[in-house]
Amino acid sequence: MPYAWGLLDSLPRIDDVRGDRLRTIEGLPPLLIAPPDACRFSPRCPYVRDVCREDEPELTPRDGEEHSARCCATEPDGWIA
Repeated sequence: MPYAWGLLDSLPRIDDVRGDRLRTIEGLPPLLIAPPDACRFSPRCPYVRDVCREDEPELTPRDGEEHSARCCATEPDGWIA
């Protein structure tokens, strides 16, 4: 998932040079009191497409029934599946 990848990429790594700045997820998180009617991560996602800005993705299972996600890009027919 793009958001999870961004979170994981922001963690310090043991092989990073000491003193390097941590990587960040660009942009600002959505207002939780007025979330958008589209994908909440779309303003900050490097894989965003028009469909992400138009509708909120459905919560659908991934890799069996234990995992679910709201991401058009990672649907079985998505562009980063």
